[in-house]
Amino acid sequence: MKERYTMKRFSWLAILILSVVVLPISVVRADVAHMAEQWNVFETMFESSIQHKNPFMDVQADVVFAKGEQKWKQPAFWNGEDTWAVRFAFPDTGTFTYRIESNDSSLNGKTGTVVVQKYEGSNSLIKHGHLRISENKRYFEHADGTPFLWMGDTWWKCLSKRLCFDEFKELTDDRAKKGFSLAQIVCGPYPDEEFYTDWWDNEGGKPYLNREFTKINLEYFKYTDQRFDYLIQSGIVPAIVGAWGRHDCDAMKFIGTEGMKRHWRELIARYGAYPTVWIVGGEASGELWSETARYVNETDPFRRPVTVHGDPGKSVRESVGANNVNFDFLQTGHGRTGEDQNAIDKLIASYKVEPHMPVLVSEHSYEEHMKGGPPYTQRFVFWGSMLNGGAGLTYGAAGIWHAGIEGFPATVNTYDFTTWRQGMVYPGSAQMGLNAGFLKQYPWERFEVHREWIRGDLFAAGIPGQIRMFYKPRPAAYQWEGFKVFRLEKNVPYMTFFFDPSTGRRFIYPTAMYVDNAETVFEDDFSQGREKWEDQGPSSKLEEGRLVTQKGARTILQQDFKAYLTVSVDIKSDAEAGIIVNYTDSKNYLVGIYAQGKIFFHHMVDGEKRVLLGGGARPLSRGARTLPKKTPKDITMSVTVQDGVATLRMKGGKMDLASTVEVGSIKPGKVGLWQGGALKSQGYDNFNVINVPNRKPGIRYLTDPVLNVERLPSPQDWVMVMEKIDE
Repeated sequence: MKERYTMKRFSWLAILILSVVVLPISVVRADVAHMAEQWNVFETMFESSIQHKNPFMDVQADVVFAKGEQKWKQPAFWNGEDTWAVRFAFPDTGTFTYRIESNDSSLNGKTGTVVVQKYEGSNSLIKHGHLRISENKRYFEHADGTPFLWMGDTWWKCLSKRLCFDEFKELTDDRAKKGFSLAQIVCGPYPDEEFYTDWWDNEGGKPYLNREFTKINLEYFKYTDQRFDYLIQSGIVPAIVGAWGRHDCDAMKFIGTEGMKRHWRELIARYGAYPTVWIVGGEASGELWSETARYVNETDPFRRPVTVHGDPGKSVRESVGANNVNFDFLQTGHGRTGEDQNAIDKLIASYKVEPHMPVLVSEHSYEEHMKGGPPYTQRFVFWGSMLNGGAGLTYGAAGIWHAGIEGFPATVNTYDFTTWRQGMVYPGSAQMGLNAGFLKQYPWERFEVHREWIRGDLFAAGIPGQIRMFYKPRPAAYQWEGFKVFRLEKNVPYMTFFFDPSTGRRFIYPTAMYVDNAETVFEDDFSQGREKWEDQGPSSKLEEGRLVTQKGARTILQQDFKAYLTVSVDIKSDAEAGIIVNYTDSKNYLVGIYAQGKIFFHHMVDGEKRVLLGGGARPLSRGARTLPKKTPKDITMSVTVQDGVATLRMKGGKMDLASTVEVGSIKPGKVGLWQGGALKSQGYDNFNVINVPNRKPGIRYLTDPVLNVERLPSPQDWVMVMEKIDE
């Protein structure tokens, strides 16, 4: 038996230190028992004493690893001359045994022991263990339960020699720095290129020495190992695509299912110990690919995440059947009008299907592909995916996916002539990493979709009572109009801010939000008379269940209230109206006024009237807040005073407008109704006074479960976050 060494024989401590720093592959020792690290790649080799004409085809060898009653059957691969190798990643610490099962009698029955220690390095892909599907079938996680956000990049052809190893490292370093966690990469027949073309080659040639895939090319896999090793060292998962399955590049037509199974056995043998994900085929569908997917599931001892990159517009359930894959991988189209929304619509539809499985968009409009897919499209599909239940997203850039280089012939690929290095610096890639990094600051894996929180074109998800996150797509030019957030929880204080998904800047809006468990302390529908009310000026009267006032009237409720309160009343929009609060005497009170289609305040202080004009998200310097021309006939008018700020709000039909002003220190007092110089009488109904206890400085209190975000910071797409404040 031979053992493979990836470096010179140092003491075990020296080997461990070096492997922690730079190696994704554990080094074995020439002791009776091999040494390995949990989840790191253990490799050892075996020597056969039998000569074989074509070892790749003639010999099948599997190594059965065992610990107690648990067993894992891992394929071995021919490693040249008379040697076979096995790679394995131990899912636990302790002592494991192994035994070879082979049709080669000189290999069959060989045994060994491996002592596995805990990995002490910092590489998260090894530290947390290989990827699996979460228990709720909604996202990916590591073996120890750590969530994994799939932020993928499309590198279909980047194993070819069009990127030498140093250039491959350059691209990897760029993506790792930007925050990508995965690269989708073809290890076999490429898309959009003739079968067995020289454009497949890496420095060692093609993966096989003949078109039938019966003679393996070990030199090809030597260079592929090098690239996959570097990806993993950099914290990027290789999502390995076995072959392409469409048109002239359809590998299934040339090698059939038996050839495809041989190819996949080789991939599992070589890379099944790596932290990887299997993509059985690209643009692959039908029974032959379904059979191959079943074979991959049966052969991989870890049953890792497996899918197909299906036909355009199809889910994997439609392409190969739900029983053969364990996550949905949507290709939704490139560049046509509406493709970005189409991607989200298909994800939402897949998310609802049972049995559940993680779903993500694996290919949509690549950035600058055929001069389409701008950065905004990338942001839209990312947030549309993540706030509608997606397990992640795969980005793509022109130049990179096809490993474009200068002089690349038009006969091979005529979509565009962008080079990989040009595509590497497109702004969308940096924005994808920025947004994924921002999202990972939160327990995103626990987010649930909450469409009831919003209306219109927004996306919303979160954890009720803890975190709410919204994405507002880009409005038309010069449009600052905001949106409303519904069903806020009572007694949950939120700090709210806007996150710019293109730059990462934050804008606080405007203070903390709190829907308080308000206490109604007085209500009057005027059905029991008006004995509690006192007129100052023209008399009020009851008509048809409403309290009607005339020009110049002040009608005061004879009861004292706290300083912080909300007073609301129903009015008609065709007449002037006002609500008086904090009334101590005829010279000191605050009144919110609706007159001539505008809302504003008068503040009486020692008999001196101050006119206070306000706005919503911004002050109005040239007058009061103006209501729409088509104002509803019936309106609920309210005045809220809190922490030196007064808000006058008008709600009716689809209208919900407010004007906010600073009023300084306010004393407790009475409340009432007001009418100024207008000739037409006003009828009031459903008068209510609400006290809100435990007001805190710097917090905006809401008396109903709706937040009216009146204005965006600028006319662009935004992420708005509402975080619960720890009290």
